[in-house]
Amino acid sequence: MNFKNHYNKSDYISFFRDHFLPNDYSEEDEILSLEFTPSHIKEVTLIGKVESLELKIYEAKHSSEYDPRVSLSKDIFRIMRNYSSKKAIILFISDNSPNYRLSLATINFSLENTKVKKEYSNPRRYSFFLGPDSKTHTPEEFLIKKGRVKDFEDLNSRFSVEVVNKEFYREIALKFTELVGGERKIKSKVEKFKPLMQLPSTDNHQKMQEFTVRMIGRIVFCWFLKKKKSQKGISLIPEDILSKEAVNGNNDYYHSVLEKLFFEVMNKKKDDRIKFKNYELYENIPFLNGGLFEPHGDDYYDSKPLYSLVIPDKWLSEFFEILETYNFTIDENTSVDIDLSVDPEMLGRIFENLLAEINPETGETARKSTGSYYTPRPIVDYMVDESLKQYLITKTDMEEKKLSSLLLYSEEVIEITKDEAERIVDALDDIKILDPACGSGAFPIGILQKMLLILQKIDPDSERWLEKKLDKIDNPVLKKEIKLKFKNDNLDYIRKLGLIQDSIYGVDIQSIAVEISKLRCFLTLVVDENVDDKKENRGIVALPNLEFKFVASNTLIGLPESEGSLFDESDYMNKLEELRDEYFTSSGKRKLEIENEFLQTQEKMARQLAKNRITSGRAIELANWNPFSYESAKWFDPKWMFGLNEGFDIVIGNPPYVRQEKLDKNYKAILNSIHKEVANGTADLYVYFFSQALRIVSNMGCIIFITLNKYLKTKYGLELRNLLKDKYFVDLIVDFFELPVFEAATDSSITKIINDKLKRETRYFPIKRLEEFTNENFQKGNSRIVQMNENDWSFIDSKAKSLLKKTYNNTITLNNFVNGKIYRGITTGFNEAFILSESDSIKLRKSESKEFIKPYAKSVDIKKWNLLDYNKFFLATGYDLNIKSKFPTAFNFLSQFENELKARQDKGKHWWNLRACKYYDEFLKPKLIYMHTAKKHEFFLDYEKRYINNSCYMIISENKFLFCFLNSKLFDWFKKIKFVAYGDAEDTGRVKLDYNKMINVPIKRITQKEEYLFSIKVNNIITKRKLGHNFTDLDNQIDIMVYKLYELTYDEVKIVDPEIEKIISRESYEKFELK
Repeated sequence: MNFKNHYNKSDYISFFRDHFLPNDYSEEDEILSLEFTPSHIKEVTLIGKVESLELKIYEAKHSSEYDPRVSLSKDIFRIMRNYSSKKAIILFISDNSPNYRLSLATINFSLENTKVKKEYSNPRRYSFFLGPDSKTHTPEEFLIKKGRVKDFEDLNSRFSVEVVNKEFYREIALKFTELVGGERKIKSKVEKFKPLMQLPSTDNHQKMQEFTVRMIGRIVFCWFLKKKKSQKGISLIPEDILSKEAVNGNNDYYHSVLEKLFFEVMNKKKDDRIKFKNYELYENIPFLNGGLFEPHGDDYYDSKPLYSLVIPDKWLSEFFEILETYNFTIDENTSVDIDLSVDPEMLGRIFENLLAEINPETGETARKSTGSYYTPRPIVDYMVDESLKQYLITKTDMEEKKLSSLLLYSEEVIEITKDEAERIVDALDDIKILDPACGSGAFPIGILQKMLLILQKIDPDSERWLEKKLDKIDNPVLKKEIKLKFKNDNLDYIRKLGLIQDSIYGVDIQSIAVEISKLRCFLTLVVDENVDDKKENRGIVALPNLEFKFVASNTLIGLPESEGSLFDESDYMNKLEELRDEYFTSSGKRKLEIENEFLQTQEKMARQLAKNRITSGRAIELANWNPFSYESAKWFDPKWMFGLNEGFDIVIGNPPYVRQEKLDKNYKAILNSIHKEVANGTADLYVYFFSQALRIVSNMGCIIFITLNKYLKTKYGLELRNLLKDKYFVDLIVDFFELPVFEAATDSSITKIINDKLKRETRYFPIKRLEEFTNENFQKGNSRIVQMNENDWSFIDSKAKSLLKKTYNNTITLNNFVNGKIYRGITTGFNEAFILSESDSIKLRKSESKEFIKPYAKSVDIKKWNLLDYNKFFLATGYDLNIKSKFPTAFNFLSQFENELKARQDKGKHWWNLRACKYYDEFLKPKLIYMHTAKKHEFFLDYEKRYINNSCYMIISENKFLFCFLNSKLFDWFKKIKFVAYGDAEDTGRVKLDYNKMINVPIKRITQKEEYLFSIKVNNIITKRKLGHNFTDLDNQIDIMVYKLYELTYDEVKIVDPEIEKIISRESYEKFELK
């Protein structure tokens, strides 16, 4: 099968039958009668079926030359619904183009009285672009080389955009590492590369990385521009300049071609360009503006090439070869219609990952140090939809169902009145949105696309939108120009430009991330430009300047109130606001003039500060901020940087995942001093992003973050939980547990907060499988209600809440029950030296050192009634014992680990000693020992003076009732609600029995007789175990005794143990007595 050929139906029928689809594929030839008039589709023919896959194959003919993907998708989804097809392969054939698409489309629908309901849900269309103009590497890999489809899961994987994304990024990342040097994992092997590039006067690795990220960004951006053509088929950038062939035909391609393209052509208007050799090839390339192609200080370019900068032609040729292997599409994918090509969104994904290669401080990858992760598209869409819907509900007072329909690409709009449409336009005109950790711009672009979709649906001719914009302009000449622009330009371009200018803001601590966010904005604007060869600059409107839209700064550190309000009444502030507005669309000399005016105005303010004797470093730093530099500011202030006096209506994003132990101590202290309400010594970085968001969100505004879910239950999240509970409304929490939402992160949750003190119920959605993360599932209301109190939040239904409350009746805390004797095992600092192998323990037990050899229990060996291995031992050298002269066998044994033991932080007086510990004597007492983190916890009653390490805890008690309760099904149920878990505690998640929660476990106050009854059962089981008899009934009786002691009804027992009916009937349970 040659996918570059023109479409031929018989070729495809043969391909489906003989090579691709399962053997039960059958040919059909039925032209469908359509019950509606499609937007573009003229005729649909059923050409095949596969019964085993419940799959139909259609040929859909349409008349559009440019394949309006969203409209075609809507048409085919309706046709599938009308013909009860949930799964279909469709060949989209155009009368006006030799190219075509092969798509896999899926929808869900339900039946009412054997008829398909009008509504359908979760539609998806995945497409390969094929024909003479296509690149066929990807379809050949997935559709031919993988052979016949085995099942629908296999078929679905052949149309996976994720696989294409990963493959493309893997190739780009390898070329990146080859150029800058470093390590790259290739399959299972880590390979090292020496840098191929050279920078003038430096071999700084970070400089190389940042230079390469910028260069790759510019190249890929230009590659997209190459796909943008006029009606005559003339590309914005010709192949003669940007192609593998061009690299091979130009010696020193970076200096001879790319530098000219970037800095002398795309960065300058035609009249300002200096003519150079072969300039005629560049003459029709438009001026872009926006700063993307302005020479950066670290671009090492000042009108002439600097030849000590070396980018090898061979590397560029191989890099371009990768780009030429894949289809690039200038159209942006939506969540409903996905092209299996490199689309503008993938640009963001590439750079989010390449940003992970750069760490401005430590040399670790930024993914580890700054914690950045690319947020998957379904997550972005959901968070964007939730926040926009909330904002519009607040501002328009419209019903949620209507607003939800506006946010779906797949649905026709529920009828909206003129008044409602005007309210929505007014609301979108006023909205202010911030991503406080914008990375590569996934959220700003995601929310821009959805606002655009709303405007397309409610104001298709943009009449109301234009009216709103014109109302803000006093100058009649400018008003006339804007009207003309609306008339001549693509409406979507004008809408996007207006939304970016008035509504969308981003901050990131990494300057390079801010550059990439800007690049992503530029690309989404270029998508909607109309190329007209007859117009000036080929009809391309110069890109805006985004220096006051996306800033590099530390979001978490704001200005103190006293300094932040220094200039509130100043004429200087008004001047800066005027300059910001004009700067957005300025270019050329006027752009430079505005930059100078802005900086001069700030200098005047600095002098005013000095005159007023306001000389604090922070105040001077504020006045000296330079938005036109590439330096990241150490502070963030929305008024100063964006000119915003009010809060943001939406704060949305994916804050960095940085563990508290990775934070610099001084920086952590600064954060705690600023964010006092959430301050905690062990809080991870994202907690402070919540605090900052709460400070800058507007009244009734919405915060929606995807973060680690740890704050929901951990001790370090207590202050944040109480702040949210007392002062804000947490609308919903979506918990993903340990699902792989991110490739390199687990335990994620989405939290949506509204700045509203009116309390309602907080909805909690536990997501057990990623397939459950659909709008359909949320609409069904599959949620629980969060129970909030001072110490913790519980995510249970009302019946479980009542039962949980009952477990506290007539109890004392475990801490009081055992007189505070709960201890962690020993932290050795180097287990290999102290936890002995069998042979080493035998040798040491026969020596003069035998008194230091203690029985030991390994965490995984701990079971309720026994240890899996009783023959483990521990070398207990104490805190200050000098074993060197008196105990040579122990000393000689430890000497082999001398270097490792000396390097420990956890050591005693001598390098061979254990750390100081006040409770060494407690190990010698009868005690309950248990593993700290486990799916199934078991507590073993130890009478043999065993030691344990820090993966275990011990409770100094031999109380048989306590032993029974902690091993009971009731405690197992209790811990899953009250304790922190890795993953879903109700499924395969591992629960952590942290000390701070363990001490508060409610232990029933019991009589001596009741305690005696439990002791009898335990002793009976011990006897039966020794005799090898089965004791399951006795074990079950202990659980029942615990239930009865805690006064559980039979229905409450069923909450704890849904299979209780297999053990005891309701009648027998109700008759059961503790006696």
